[in-house]
Amino acid sequence: MKFKYILTWIFLFFLSMQLIFFFVLKKEKIDSILKREKITLRNLGHHENKNVYQHLDAYVSDHFPFKNQFIAQSNWLFKGVFHEANANNQVLWGENDWLFYNATINDENGMNEAFGYKALSNRELKKIIRNIHTIKNWCHRNHIYFELLICPNKHSVYPENLPYSYQNKQQKSQLNQLVSHDTSIINLIKTLRDSKKSNKDLYYRWDTHWNQFGAYLAVKEMTHRLQKKYPYIEPFEAKMIQVNKYREMDLANMIGLNGYFQKSDVHLSFTKVPTQRIPNLMIVHDSFLHSMMPSLEKIFNKITSKTYSTDGLLSPEILLRENVDVYIIELVERYKGVLFGDIHPDFYK
Repeated sequence: MKFKYILTWIFLFFLSMQLIFFFVLKKEKIDSILKREKITLRNLGHHENKNVYQHLDAYVSDHFPFKNQFIAQSNWLFKGVFHEANANNQVLWGENDWLFYNATINDENGMNEAFGYKALSNRELKKIIRNIHTIKNWCHRNHIYFELLICPNKHSVYPENLPYSYQNKQQKSQLNQLVSHDTSIINLIKTLRDSKKSNKDLYYRWDTHWNQFGAYLAVKEMTHRLQKKYPYIEPFEAKMIQVNKYREMDLANMIGLNGYFQKSDVHLSFTKVPTQRIPNLMIVHDSFLHSMMPSLEKIFNKITSKTYSTDGLLSPEILLRENVDVYIIELVERYKGVLFGDIHPDFYK
């Protein structure tokens, strides 16, 4: 009985302190984990998607004292007890402390899609391939070299580090389907899986992105094809160097543990670079481009980048106006849905 009273008083003390902290502590404007502005009391009841009570609930949730610290400790404890963690179905904690992105349990951009639960139909495959070749054929007629680079999700390259329950399942992703049906698309899954045998990490363990060395291997693979049109491009070589430089890791941040993991970055030391470069590259990209830039800069004199989310896949007029020599569309595997769009053959004519 005495123990029950002690626990009750501890609980009430905790609630009281949280209430005091809620009113006393300064309200931060930006959520450090979600990377967005926190809900405020301004326009109470006038939010387009929330009534007054929902707005208040969201406000309290956003400004709950030490919320992110509680999230971090909860995920750390869950990992220690159950040996894997999942934050709102978004982050899977795999073997050797590798983190993987999983949007939601039924999301085609998440883990399920990798194992064939939403395979592309023949019609969808044909549409994507038709779109790719519509752009490629137009570029060829206008003396522009075109390449599509689909950067694999991390779990496509490192399935052995997924949580144990996933490891014995054969991956049959939409990207596997696509590269099997169209061999003109560079199979970066194979390239990166073959290269990781050197025991060098090609992706960040606590982030969704590849590092500079993984990106270099992809650019190097593309360069082999470029040499057919630009034979003056000499092979280039680089080695990985670890640098003790802070880099925020997005997956670690999503579970509130960005400060718990050792963070170092990967840079490149080029041992052999081309003496002559291709004049002008236009690249439509997502966030995977950042790690590619050190390698691309060794091949191209000028690089013009456009994000597909704001600029789309670019019109023929833009490519001609910019006097482009090489046009690249770079997409991470989970964003390949961009290729599902309706591109009429007459658009690139």
